[in-house]
Amino acid sequence: MTPLQLIIEREYVSRVKKKSFILLTLFMPFLFVGIALVPALLSMVKDTGEKTIAVIDKTGVYALEFQSSQGFRFVSLNADSLPASQWAKLDGDYFAILAINGDLSQDPNAVSLLSRKQPPFELQAKIDSVLSKKVKDQKLEQLFHSGIADSAAITQVLNTINDRSGNISISTFRKNEGGEIKKSSTDMAAGVGGVFTFLIYLFIMVYGAMVMQAVMEEKKNRIVEVMLSTVRPVNLFIGKIIGVGLVGITQLFIWGILIGVLMGAASIFTAAPQLPSTGAEANAFNPAQAFAILSGINWLEIILLFFVYFIGGYLVYASLFATVGAAVDNDQDTQQFMMPITFIILFAFYAGIYSIQNPDGPLAFWCSLFPLTSPIVMMVRLPFGVPLWEKLLSLALLFSTFLLMAWLAAKIYRVGILMYGKKPSLKEMIKWIKYK
Repeated sequence: MTPLQLIIEREYVSRVKKKSFILLTLFMPFLFVGIALVPALLSMVKDTGEKTIAVIDKTGVYALEFQSSQGFRFVSLNADSLPASQWAKLDGDYFAILAINGDLSQDPNAVSLLSRKQPPFELQAKIDSVLSKKVKDQKLEQLFHSGIADSAAITQVLNTINDRSGNISISTFRKNEGGEIKKSSTDMAAGVGGVFTFLIYLFIMVYGAMVMQAVMEEKKNRIVEVMLSTVRPVNLFIGKIIGVGLVGITQLFIWGILIGVLMGAASIFTAAPQLPSTGAEANAFNPAQAFAILSGINWLEIILLFFVYFIGGYLVYASLFATVGAAVDNDQDTQQFMMPITFIILFAFYAGIYSIQNPDGPLAFWCSLFPLTSPIVMMVRLPFGVPLWEKLLSLALLFSTFLLMAWLAAKIYRVGILMYGKKPSLKEMIKWIKYK
Protein backbone atom coordinates (compact mmCIF):
# COMPACT_ATOMS: atom_id res chain seq x y z
CA MET A 1 0.00 0.00 0.00
CA THR A 2 1.37 3.40 -1.00
CA PRO A 3 1.85 6.26 1.50
CA LEU A 4 -1.03 8.15 -0.14
CA GLN A 5 -3.38 5.19 0.37
CA LEU A 6 -2.28 4.88 4.00
CA ILE A 7 -3.06 8.56 4.64
CA ILE A 8 -6.49 8.26 3.01
CA GLU A 9 -7.28 5.10 5.01
CA ARG A 10 -6.18 6.68 8.29
CA GLU A 11 -8.22 9.85 7.73
CA TYR A 12 -11.27 7.83 6.73
CA VAL A 13 -11.27 5.04 9.32
CA SER A 14 -10.45 7.29 12.28
CA ARG A 15 -13.58 9.35 11.59
CA VAL A 16 -16.21 6.78 10.60
CA LYS A 17 -15.55 4.83 13.82
CA LYS A 18 -16.49 7.76 16.04
CA LYS A 19 -19.79 7.48 17.94
CA SER A 20 -20.75 11.00 16.95
CA PHE A 21 -20.47 10.08 13.26
CA ILE A 22 -22.56 6.92 13.69
CA LEU A 23 -25.33 8.64 15.68
CA LEU A 24 -25.49 11.64 13.35
CA THR A 25 -25.61 9.40 10.29
CA LEU A 26 -28.45 7.25 11.63
CA PHE A 27 -30.74 9.88 13.14
CA MET A 28 -30.44 12.90 10.85
CA PRO A 29 -32.46 11.31 7.97
CA PHE A 30 -35.52 11.26 10.23
CA LEU A 31 -35.20 15.01 10.65
CA PHE A 32 -34.73 15.59 6.92
CA VAL A 33 -37.82 13.56 6.05
CA GLY A 34 -39.77 15.63 8.57
CA ILE A 35 -38.91 18.89 6.84
CA ALA A 36 -38.77 17.65 3.22
CA LEU A 37 -42.28 18.87 2.43
CA VAL A 38 -41.98 22.24 4.11
CA PRO A 39 -41.65 25.03 1.53
CA ALA A 40 -38.41 26.96 1.70
CA LEU A 41 -38.22 30.67 2.45
CA LEU A 42 -39.46 32.87 -0.33
CA SER A 43 -37.91 35.96 -1.76
CA MET A 44 -38.90 38.96 -3.84
CA VAL A 45 -36.19 38.62 -6.49
CA LYS A 46 -37.81 39.39 -9.82
CA ASP A 47 -37.17 37.93 -13.24
CA THR A 48 -36.21 40.42 -15.95
CA GLY A 49 -37.64 38.29 -18.76
CA GLU A 50 -41.28 38.37 -19.90
CA LYS A 51 -43.31 35.16 -19.81
CA THR A 52 -46.25 34.68 -22.16
CA ILE A 53 -49.22 32.77 -20.77
CA ALA A 54 -51.95 31.52 -23.09
CA VAL A 55 -55.46 31.64 -21.62
CA ILE A 56 -57.94 29.14 -23.08
CA ASP A 57 -61.33 29.95 -21.58
CA LYS A 58 -64.20 27.72 -22.70
CA THR A 59 -66.70 29.89 -20.84
CA GLY A 60 -65.57 33.19 -22.32
CA VAL A 61 -66.04 34.82 -18.91
CA TYR A 62 -62.58 34.91 -17.37
CA ALA A 63 -60.05 35.45 -20.15
CA LEU A 64 -60.64 39.21 -20.43
CA GLU A 65 -59.94 39.65 -16.71
CA PHE A 66 -56.25 38.90 -17.19
CA GLN A 67 -54.24 42.06 -17.83
CA SER A 68 -50.57 41.90 -18.80
CA SER A 69 -48.12 43.21 -16.22
CA GLN A 70 -44.38 43.40 -15.68
CA GLY A 71 -42.98 39.93 -16.23
CA PHE A 72 -46.20 38.32 -17.51
CA ARG A 73 -48.15 38.74 -20.75
CA PHE A 74 -51.53 37.03 -21.07
CA VAL A 75 -52.83 36.03 -24.51
CA SER A 76 -56.37 34.77 -25.03
CA LEU A 77 -56.75 31.81 -27.40
CA ASN A 78 -59.81 30.31 -29.04
CA ALA A 79 -61.24 27.50 -26.92
CA ASP A 80 -62.02 25.50 -30.08
CA SER A 81 -58.27 25.14 -30.78
CA LEU A 82 -57.52 23.50 -27.44
CA PRO A 83 -56.35 20.11 -28.84
CA ALA A 84 -52.80 19.03 -29.48
CA SER A 85 -51.90 21.90 -31.82
CA GLN A 86 -52.13 24.41 -28.98
CA TRP A 87 -50.43 22.20 -26.43
CA ALA A 88 -47.52 21.83 -28.85
CA LYS A 89 -47.00 25.61 -28.73
CA LEU A 90 -45.93 25.20 -25.11
CA ASP A 91 -42.49 24.28 -26.44
CA GLY A 92 -42.14 27.49 -28.40
CA ASP A 93 -44.51 30.42 -28.13
CA TYR A 94 -45.79 30.18 -24.57
CA PHE A 95 -44.32 29.69 -21.11
CA ALA A 96 -47.61 28.28 -19.79
CA ILE A 97 -51.19 27.55 -20.82
CA LEU A 98 -54.06 28.36 -18.47
CA ALA A 99 -57.13 26.25 -19.29
CA ILE A 100 -60.53 27.15 -17.81
CA ASN A 101 -63.02 24.41 -18.61
CA GLY A 102 -66.15 25.49 -16.75
CA ASP A 103 -67.96 27.96 -14.52
CA LEU A 104 -65.65 28.42 -11.53
CA SER A 105 -68.44 29.77 -9.36
CA GLN A 106 -70.03 26.33 -9.64
CA ASP A 107 -66.91 24.16 -10.02
CA PRO A 108 -63.79 25.81 -8.49
CA ASN A 109 -61.58 22.96 -9.72
CA ALA A 110 -62.32 23.51 -13.41
CA VAL A 111 -59.00 25.27 -14.03
CA SER A 112 -55.50 23.96 -14.73
CA LEU A 113 -52.09 25.41 -15.56
CA LEU A 114 -49.56 23.64 -17.80
CA SER A 115 -46.03 25.03 -18.09
CA ARG A 116 -42.61 24.13 -19.45
CA LYS A 117 -41.08 24.72 -16.03
CA GLN A 118 -42.37 24.90 -12.52
CA PRO A 119 -44.65 27.99 -12.49
CA PRO A 120 -43.34 30.80 -10.25
CA PHE A 121 -45.15 31.71 -7.04
CA GLU A 122 -45.91 35.17 -8.43
CA LEU A 123 -47.71 33.74 -11.47
CA GLN A 124 -49.83 31.38 -9.40
CA ALA A 125 -50.72 34.17 -6.98
CA LYS A 126 -51.76 36.50 -9.83
CA ILE A 127 -53.97 33.87 -11.47
CA ASP A 128 -55.55 32.98 -8.14
CA SER A 129 -56.23 36.64 -7.36
CA VAL A 130 -57.83 37.40 -10.74
CA LEU A 131 -60.03 34.32 -10.77
CA SER A 132 -61.07 34.67 -7.14
CA LYS A 133 -62.16 38.27 -7.68
CA LYS A 134 -64.18 37.32 -10.75
CA VAL A 135 -65.83 34.40 -8.94
CA LYS A 136 -66.78 36.72 -6.09
CA ASP A 137 -68.34 39.13 -8.58
CA GLN A 138 -70.26 36.26 -10.18
CA LYS A 139 -71.68 35.18 -6.85
CA LEU A 140 -72.77 38.72 -6.03
CA GLU A 141 -74.39 39.10 -9.43
CA GLN A 142 -76.28 35.83 -8.96
CA LEU A 143 -77.57 37.03 -5.59
CA PHE A 144 -78.79 40.37 -6.94
CA HIS A 145 -80.50 38.72 -9.90
CA SER A 146 -82.28 36.36 -7.55
CA GLY A 147 -83.76 39.38 -5.72
CA ILE A 148 -83.03 40.72 -2.23
CA ALA A 149 -86.23 40.90 -0.17
CA ASP A 150 -85.18 40.50 3.43
CA SER A 151 -82.32 40.94 5.91
CA ALA A 152 -81.24 37.33 5.49
CA ALA A 153 -80.51 37.97 1.81
CA ILE A 154 -78.57 41.12 2.67
CA THR A 155 -76.54 39.16 5.23
CA GLN A 156 -75.78 36.59 2.55
CA VAL A 157 -74.51 39.33 0.24
CA LEU A 158 -72.26 40.76 2.93
CA ASN A 159 -70.86 37.31 3.69
CA THR A 160 -70.11 36.82 -0.01
CA ILE A 161 -68.28 40.15 -0.17
CA ASN A 162 -66.17 39.19 2.84
CA ASP A 163 -65.33 35.86 1.25
CA ARG A 164 -62.23 36.91 -0.70
CA SER A 165 -60.87 33.45 -1.50
CA GLY A 166 -63.37 32.35 -4.15
CA ASN A 167 -62.28 28.74 -3.38
CA ILE A 168 -60.23 28.53 -6.59
CA SER A 169 -57.99 25.48 -6.80
CA ILE A 170 -55.41 25.57 -9.62
CA SER A 171 -53.98 22.22 -10.70
CA THR A 172 -50.46 22.68 -12.07
CA PHE A 173 -48.78 20.36 -14.55
CA ARG A 174 -45.30 20.26 -15.98
CA LYS A 175 -44.21 19.07 -19.41
CA ASN A 176 -40.74 17.50 -19.22
CA GLU A 177 -38.11 17.28 -21.94
CA GLY A 178 -39.52 13.96 -23.11
CA GLY A 179 -42.97 15.48 -23.67
CA GLU A 180 -44.52 13.69 -20.69
CA ILE A 181 -47.00 15.71 -18.64
CA LYS A 182 -46.96 15.20 -14.86
CA LYS A 183 -48.67 16.90 -11.96
CA SER A 184 -46.35 19.35 -10.23
CA SER A 185 -46.18 21.71 -7.28
CA THR A 186 -44.10 24.85 -6.91
CA ASP A 187 -44.16 24.46 -3.13
CA MET A 188 -42.80 20.91 -3.37
CA ALA A 189 -40.07 21.90 -5.82
CA ALA A 190 -39.07 24.78 -3.56
CA GLY A 191 -38.98 22.50 -0.54
CA VAL A 192 -36.83 19.88 -2.26
CA GLY A 193 -34.44 22.54 -3.59
CA GLY A 194 -34.20 24.18 -0.16
CA VAL A 195 -33.38 20.89 1.57
CA PHE A 196 -30.64 19.93 -0.89
CA THR A 197 -29.21 23.45 -0.76
CA PHE A 198 -28.98 23.32 3.02
CA LEU A 199 -27.38 19.86 2.90
CA ILE A 200 -24.64 20.81 0.48
CA TYR A 201 -23.95 24.06 2.38
CA LEU A 202 -23.75 22.15 5.67
CA PHE A 203 -21.43 19.46 4.36
CA ILE A 204 -19.04 21.85 2.66
CA MET A 205 -18.74 23.89 5.86
CA VAL A 206 -18.42 20.89 8.20
CA TYR A 207 -16.01 18.76 6.19
CA GLY A 208 -14.00 21.71 4.90
CA ALA A 209 -13.45 22.86 8.49
CA MET A 210 -12.60 19.27 9.43
CA VAL A 211 -9.75 19.26 6.91
CA MET A 212 -8.40 22.53 8.31
CA GLN A 213 -8.57 21.30 11.92
CA ALA A 214 -6.78 18.06 11.03
CA VAL A 215 -3.95 19.93 9.33
CA MET A 216 -3.61 22.43 12.22
CA GLU A 217 -3.63 19.69 14.86
CA GLU A 218 -0.82 17.74 13.21
CA LYS A 219 1.16 20.93 12.66
CA LYS A 220 0.82 22.10 16.29
CA ASN A 221 1.77 18.66 17.64
CA ARG A 222 4.76 18.47 15.28
CA ILE A 223 3.46 15.14 13.97
CA VAL A 224 3.68 16.47 10.46
CA GLU A 225 7.47 16.71 10.69
CA VAL A 226 7.69 12.96 11.23
CA MET A 227 5.18 12.23 8.48
CA LEU A 228 7.00 14.40 5.95
CA SER A 229 10.14 12.36 6.47
CA THR A 230 8.46 9.53 4.54
CA VAL A 231 5.62 11.28 2.66
CA ARG A 232 5.73 14.10 0.15
CA PRO A 233 3.79 17.24 1.19
CA VAL A 234 1.58 17.02 -1.89
CA ASN A 235 0.60 13.43 -1.07
CA LEU A 236 -0.22 14.45 2.50
CA PHE A 237 -2.29 17.35 1.20
CA ILE A 238 -4.22 15.20 -1.29
CA GLY A 239 -4.62 12.31 1.16
CA LYS A 240 -6.28 14.47 3.80
CA ILE A 241 -8.71 16.04 1.34
CA ILE A 242 -9.68 12.68 -0.20
CA GLY A 243 -9.88 10.85 3.15
CA VAL A 244 -12.18 13.40 4.77
CA GLY A 245 -14.18 13.73 1.54
CA LEU A 246 -14.84 9.98 1.50
CA VAL A 247 -16.24 10.30 5.02
CA GLY A 248 -18.70 12.89 3.75
CA ILE A 249 -19.67 10.77 0.73
CA THR A 250 -20.21 7.74 3.00
CA GLN A 251 -22.51 9.74 5.24
CA LEU A 252 -24.41 11.15 2.29
CA PHE A 253 -24.79 7.69 0.76
CA ILE A 254 -26.21 6.23 3.98
CA TRP A 255 -28.51 9.23 4.39
CA GLY A 256 -29.74 8.80 0.81
CA ILE A 257 -30.66 5.15 1.43
CA LEU A 258 -32.37 5.85 4.77
CA ILE A 259 -34.28 8.85 3.45
CA GLY A 260 -35.40 6.85 0.41
CA VAL A 261 -36.66 4.03 2.65
CA LEU A 262 -38.46 6.43 4.99
CA MET A 263 -40.06 8.35 2.12
CA GLY A 264 -41.13 5.08 0.46
CA ALA A 265 -42.65 3.81 3.70
CA ALA A 266 -44.44 7.11 4.24
CA SER A 267 -45.88 7.04 0.71
CA ILE A 268 -47.24 3.52 1.29
CA PHE A 269 -49.00 4.52 4.50
CA THR A 270 -50.55 7.58 2.84
CA ALA A 271 -51.58 5.84 -0.38
CA ALA A 272 -55.06 4.89 0.85
CA PRO A 273 -57.87 6.03 -1.45
CA GLN A 274 -59.25 9.45 -0.60
CA LEU A 275 -62.99 10.07 -0.69
CA PRO A 276 -64.14 13.04 -2.77
CA SER A 277 -64.68 16.16 -0.72
CA THR A 278 -65.91 19.66 -1.27
CA GLY A 279 -65.27 23.10 0.07
CA ALA A 280 -62.30 23.60 2.34
CA GLU A 281 -61.62 19.84 2.52
CA ALA A 282 -60.94 19.75 -1.20
CA ASN A 283 -58.01 22.11 -0.77
CA ALA A 284 -56.63 20.49 2.39
CA PHE A 285 -53.19 18.93 2.46
CA ASN A 286 -53.30 15.43 1.00
CA PRO A 287 -50.24 13.28 1.88
CA ALA A 288 -50.92 10.79 -0.91
CA GLN A 289 -51.12 13.62 -3.44
CA ALA A 290 -47.93 15.14 -2.02
CA PHE A 291 -46.02 11.90 -2.53
CA ALA A 292 -47.48 11.56 -6.02
CA ILE A 293 -46.10 15.00 -6.85
CA LEU A 294 -42.73 14.12 -5.30
CA SER A 295 -42.59 10.97 -7.43
CA GLY A 296 -42.81 13.20 -10.51
CA ILE A 297 -39.53 14.92 -9.61
CA ASN A 298 -36.46 13.64 -11.44
CA TRP A 299 -34.78 12.25 -8.33
CA LEU A 300 -32.11 10.36 -10.25
CA GLU A 301 -30.81 13.57 -11.84
CA ILE A 302 -31.04 15.59 -8.62
CA ILE A 303 -29.29 13.00 -6.45
CA LEU A 304 -26.60 12.29 -9.04
CA LEU A 305 -25.87 15.99 -9.55
CA PHE A 306 -26.01 16.54 -5.81
CA PHE A 307 -23.08 14.14 -5.34
CA VAL A 308 -21.22 15.66 -8.28
CA TYR A 309 -21.68 19.22 -7.02
CA PHE A 310 -20.83 18.17 -3.48
CA ILE A 311 -17.57 16.60 -4.67
CA GLY A 312 -16.69 19.65 -6.76
CA GLY A 313 -17.65 22.18 -4.08
CA TYR A 314 -15.95 20.21 -1.34
CA LEU A 315 -12.71 19.87 -3.31
CA VAL A 316 -12.61 23.62 -4.02
CA TYR A 317 -13.27 24.71 -0.44
CA ALA A 318 -11.31 21.88 1.19
CA SER A 319 -8.27 23.05 -0.76
CA LEU A 320 -8.74 26.53 0.68
CA PHE A 321 -9.34 25.22 4.20
CA ALA A 322 -6.27 22.97 4.06
CA THR A 323 -4.20 25.93 2.87
CA VAL A 324 -5.34 28.02 5.84
CA GLY A 325 -4.57 25.18 8.24
CA ALA A 326 -1.06 24.81 6.83
CA ALA A 327 -0.32 28.55 6.81
CA VAL A 328 -1.17 29.21 10.49
CA ASP A 329 -0.33 27.45 13.74
CA ASN A 330 -2.96 28.83 16.15
CA ASP A 331 -6.71 29.39 16.18
CA GLN A 332 -6.46 33.19 16.42
CA ASP A 333 -4.59 33.51 13.15
CA THR A 334 -7.19 31.45 11.27
CA GLN A 335 -9.75 34.28 11.59
CA GLN A 336 -7.76 36.46 9.21
CA PHE A 337 -8.06 33.93 6.39
CA MET A 338 -11.33 32.21 7.32
CA MET A 339 -13.52 35.31 7.21
CA PRO A 340 -13.43 35.80 3.39
CA ILE A 341 -14.03 32.08 2.77
CA THR A 342 -16.93 31.95 5.23
CA PHE A 343 -18.41 35.10 3.73
CA ILE A 344 -18.43 33.55 0.23
CA ILE A 345 -20.10 30.35 1.48
CA LEU A 346 -22.75 32.32 3.39
CA PHE A 347 -23.36 34.50 0.35
CA ALA A 348 -23.88 31.37 -1.75
CA PHE A 349 -26.32 29.97 0.81
CA TYR A 350 -28.43 33.13 1.00
CA ALA A 351 -28.32 33.50 -2.78
CA GLY A 352 -29.75 30.00 -2.99
CA ILE A 353 -32.53 30.78 -0.51
CA TYR A 354 -33.49 33.98 -2.32
CA SER A 355 -33.43 32.13 -5.65
CA ILE A 356 -36.25 29.83 -4.54
CA GLN A 357 -38.76 32.54 -5.40
CA ASN A 358 -37.39 32.98 -8.91
CA PRO A 359 -35.08 30.11 -10.00
CA ASP A 360 -34.65 31.59 -13.49
CA GLY A 361 -33.79 35.13 -12.40
CA PRO A 362 -30.40 36.79 -12.88
CA LEU A 363 -29.29 36.09 -9.29
CA ALA A 364 -29.96 32.35 -9.62
CA PHE A 365 -28.53 32.12 -13.15
CA TRP A 366 -25.18 33.79 -12.53
CA CYS A 367 -24.63 32.28 -9.08
CA SER A 368 -25.31 28.80 -10.47
CA LEU A 369 -22.47 29.33 -12.97
CA PHE A 370 -19.92 31.07 -10.69
CA PRO A 371 -17.72 28.22 -9.34
CA LEU A 372 -17.62 29.38 -5.70
CA THR A 373 -21.42 29.57 -5.45
CA SER A 374 -22.67 27.09 -8.07
CA PRO A 375 -22.60 23.93 -5.85
CA ILE A 376 -25.12 25.53 -3.47
CA VAL A 377 -27.27 27.67 -5.78
CA MET A 378 -27.65 25.08 -8.54
CA MET A 379 -29.35 22.67 -6.11
CA VAL A 380 -32.20 25.19 -5.76
CA ARG A 381 -32.76 25.34 -9.52
CA LEU A 382 -32.61 21.62 -10.36
CA PRO A 383 -36.15 20.70 -9.15
CA PHE A 384 -37.53 23.54 -11.32
CA GLY A 385 -35.71 22.37 -14.46
CA VAL A 386 -32.36 23.63 -15.78
CA PRO A 387 -31.19 23.47 -19.43
CA LEU A 388 -28.48 20.90 -20.11
CA TRP A 389 -25.98 23.47 -21.40
CA GLU A 390 -26.17 25.43 -18.13
CA LYS A 391 -25.47 22.30 -16.07
CA LEU A 392 -22.52 21.29 -18.26
CA LEU A 393 -21.03 24.79 -18.24
CA SER A 394 -21.47 25.08 -14.48
CA LEU A 395 -19.71 21.74 -13.86
CA ALA A 396 -16.90 22.55 -16.29
CA LEU A 397 -16.21 25.86 -14.52
CA LEU A 398 -16.44 24.22 -11.09
CA PHE A 399 -13.92 21.44 -11.71
CA SER A 400 -11.60 23.73 -13.67
CA THR A 401 -11.56 26.02 -10.65
CA PHE A 402 -10.76 23.04 -8.42
CA LEU A 403 -7.71 22.14 -10.51
CA LEU A 404 -6.46 25.71 -10.29
CA MET A 405 -7.19 25.95 -6.56
CA ALA A 406 -5.56 22.60 -5.84
CA TRP A 407 -2.40 23.60 -7.73
CA LEU A 408 -2.08 26.89 -5.84
CA ALA A 409 -3.03 25.35 -2.49
CA ALA A 410 -0.49 22.55 -2.83
CA LYS A 411 2.31 25.07 -3.41
CA ILE A 412 1.33 27.04 -0.30
CA TYR A 413 0.83 23.86 1.72
CA ARG A 414 4.30 22.43 1.07
CA VAL A 415 5.93 25.57 2.51
CA GLY A 416 3.43 26.61 5.16
CA ILE A 417 3.15 23.20 6.81
CA LEU A 418 6.70 23.59 8.20
CA MET A 419 6.46 27.28 9.14
CA TYR A 420 6.10 28.02 12.88
CA GLY A 421 5.91 31.06 15.11
CA LYS A 422 5.12 33.57 12.39
CA LYS A 423 1.79 34.90 11.19
CA PRO A 424 1.99 34.84 7.39
CA SER A 425 0.69 37.69 5.31
CA LEU A 426 -1.06 37.36 1.99
CA LYS A 427 1.98 38.83 0.27
CA GLU A 428 4.22 36.19 1.82
CA MET A 429 1.87 33.38 0.80
CA ILE A 430 2.04 34.60 -2.79
CA LYS A 431 5.84 34.27 -2.57
CA TRP A 432 5.41 30.65 -1.43
CA ILE A 433 3.53 29.93 -4.65
CA LYS A 434 6.53 31.09 -6.68
CA TYR A 435 8.98 28.80 -4.87
CA LYS A 436 10.24 25.84 -6.90
